[in-house]
Amino acid sequence: MIKNPKTENSTKLEISSRKIASIHEAGHAIVYHMYGHNISAIKIDSDGNGIVSCIIHTPTSGIYDFEGSAIYRRLEIFGMICLSGYCAELKFQNIRIGGILTIKDSDSKVPQNNDIAALRKEMEKINEIKQDNICNDMYFYLIQEDTKKLIRKRNIWNGIINLSEEIMNSENNYLEGEKVHEILNKYVKHGSKK
Repeated sequence: MIKNPKTENSTKLEISSRKIASIHEAGHAIVYHMYGHNISAIKIDSDGNGIVSCIIHTPTSGIYDFEGSAIYRRLEIFGMICLSGYCAELKFQNIRIGGILTIKDSDSKVPQNNDIAALRKEMEKINEIKQDNICNDMYFYLIQEDTKKLIRKRNIWNGIINLSEEIMNSENNYLEGEKVHEILNKYVKHGSKK
């Protein structure tokens, strides 16, 4: 039987994009896990899109008091959650991050809807609330560097790799939150960074 090279290449591409998505979502999941958030599920679709279902309040959500410096700690945690997927994905692909993480959008008129944009939006809101400009590119860079350091830790990286494999080997690339926490608890305790 002759193999169709087009079909074979597209299958490799699909597997590759799903694998990268599983690494990305596992990166998010381990940070959610470490900060004590309860994950409902992780799902990767056949197009290589993924999501970690987890309820989290943004640093500027109405449930918090904005006085004092606690808002900056909430932003740092939120930032690590936002950037952990990209940092894991880039580490897996052995791509060095030079400068500040950005996502290029082919149509600048369309607002970006991604993790980096979510972090930037929260930073802008905090600057408005605090009437300051502390949440600038340097602040973003510091959160990015802390996230990179966290992802590079051996136990964290091993947890990401193992969770990614479990996602890829699961039926429909779907894992219930209870299973996600069970896997990650082998590498880092749930809520250990609370």
